[in-house]
Amino acid sequence: MRVSGQYDARLDAKGRVIVPAAHRRAIPQDAEMRLLAAPVFDDRTAIFFCEESYLQNWAKDIHEKLKDVKTASGKSVDSGKIASLFVGSSRDAQIDGQGRLLLPQDFRKVCGIKSDVRFIGNVGIIEIWNPSAHDKWVGEVTADLDEEIKALIRFGGFLQSESEP
Repeated sequence: MRVSGQYDARLDAKGRVIVPAAHRRAIPQDAEMRLLAAPVFDDRTAIFFCEESYLQNWAKDIHEKLKDVKTASGKSVDSGKIASLFVGSSRDAQIDGQGRLLLPQDFRKVCGIKSDVRFIGNVGIIEIWNPSAHDKWVGEVTADLDEEIKALIRFGGFLQSESEP
């Protein structure tokens, strides 16, 4: 799944939202989809919508990244517990025939989603946000970027990968 773009929508009375058509088209027909909300470890207070395979690959990657990492107190990080917090709290998700996705009430609550939602396509995942929380997060991310950093990330400039054979 490869998704991009930002779309705003509104929940119905049952907590369902119509997934933007551009995002729906990117989801493979036979994909097993998952929802998870993990603001404990991530400053993105969003619900994440992704393929089961993406979540499983992420869990494997966490094991590799954390295998030699120590906590502030010097203990080894238990990557299995960290992965379990994400994978174990994820839920099956299905888009119905009308293109709607049910967002669990507990996920909506932890992410501050009431009626308006914002879909953000982020390559392999779709982030589902409260629009004002997303606006605030964008401001926080960009606030400390100086001109040198902005020049490094400027879109449409020379890409390092273009110079490689």
